[in-house]
Amino acid sequence: MPLRLRSNLVVTGVPPFWEEKLIADCGRRFQVGDVIMEGV
Repeated sequence: MPLRLRSNLVVTGVPPFWEEKLIADCGRRFQVGDVIMEGV
């Protein structure tokens, strides 16, 4: 399936549905390498 769909960001090594925490009421900042991102 990953070959058919183009994900913007793939996060591995986290519990199921962890990505839902990125869209909290005010967003949540996280770091990928040297880049700081904010989930909205």
